[in-house]
Amino acid sequence: MNRILLSVTLLCCICLFSKAQNVAFNPRNDSTLFHILSNHDSLIDKVINNPSKYNFQLIYTRINRNSNKINISTFSINEGNQYYNPASLIKFPLALVALEKMTSLKDSGISILDSLVLNTCSCDYGTNKYVSNHKNPTLLQFLREMMIMSNNNAYNLFFDFIGRDVINTRMKLMGIENIQMKNRFTSGCSEEDNQISGGLRFKNTKSYNSFLIPCLKSTRHWSIDSSKYPTILESQIATKKTIINNRKNNSENNYVSLMQAHKLMINLMIPSANLFQNNFIIDSNYKNEFIKALGSYPRELENSEYDTAHLADYYYKFFIDPSIMQTKENKIRVYNKVGLASGFVSDVSYFFDSTNNIEYFISGALLSKKAFSNENNYNDFGIHLLRKIGGLIYKNELDNSHVNSK
Repeated sequence: MNRILLSVTLLCCICLFSKAQNVAFNPRNDSTLFHILSNHDSLIDKVINNPSKYNFQLIYTRINRNSNKINISTFSINEGNQYYNPASLIKFPLALVALEKMTSLKDSGISILDSLVLNTCSCDYGTNKYVSNHKNPTLLQFLREMMIMSNNNAYNLFFDFIGRDVINTRMKLMGIENIQMKNRFTSGCSEEDNQISGGLRFKNTKSYNSFLIPCLKSTRHWSIDSSKYPTILESQIATKKTIINNRKNNSENNYVSLMQAHKLMINLMIPSANLFQNNFIIDSNYKNEFIKALGSYPRELENSEYDTAHLADYYYKFFIDPSIMQTKENKIRVYNKVGLASGFVSDVSYFFDSTNNIEYFISGALLSKKAFSNENNYNDFGIHLLRKIGGLIYKNELDNSHVNSK
């Protein structure tokens, strides 16, 4: 599917979503997911039968369209009971807040297409270099690179654009208590460095206008309430056949609740769901560009220094079984954001198959370590497991779609 057809498909989807009414969200931790996943694969059985051992969480939302109404049903395994390191998943809510801020600045004469200059106010000079060496230094380009290739320098740029107080306050206003942004993805930056943001200038070459995001310092201390999330203070290291429980205070780090990220994805793709208080106010063009970036494959990233020709369409899309990808016709789109750090694998996805009229949401996280070792095992275990689960969920949806069409 070329970029024009992709854009048309996205816009059609958004039009359909905007007509939805009476969407209720009532997650159920029942046997539905076990019934779909059990007794097909020994690795899946091992994990879902002992999810706490692997810090495993899984959330699955079915979608049933009837006329102009949408009914959704959500099922989970072990959701919210385990700590995981969200890593790059923080980029998903950060992008939403950033686009809302850009929308509010439109009256100042700037847009996501204006050229950017960064002179960081903190210690993150690597991001300075990334921006200055870029051939197309616009917020839209950095948004694409952050979402499609999970670029950390792009995240740091958005960190400077937003700052900790803005995103964390915005989450509170939406009634979300367990998403917080605290730190850049830059080694060597202290807590004081991460309190500081700003140093961006937008330059509109057509009107010769410019707009400065000045240096600001966070005025609040942000920390997850560990009384609500007691397991967030725990991590495990397996060494020489001995499991050592470390009391590591992760409450001061970035955190994204898997369920809240799952709901944010639903809210983005089905706007009338209204799953949060004080929903985002984002320019429709900006929102369409963001959705397009979430659903793009690496080979569709333009004006970039990345060599994406050798990257498969399922790169950074962990819930897709490579065997079902239609890389020539591209009738399948996965809109998602993944996280990968400290042995943890996570993915929050919306799956859309226009050929078979299939759509659903699926999110998961788990700790992916080699047995009796602190060595990460992403490809052979964590990502491999999510791909197997994604294949079974898709097969179940495909079977149901064939039954319903008869």
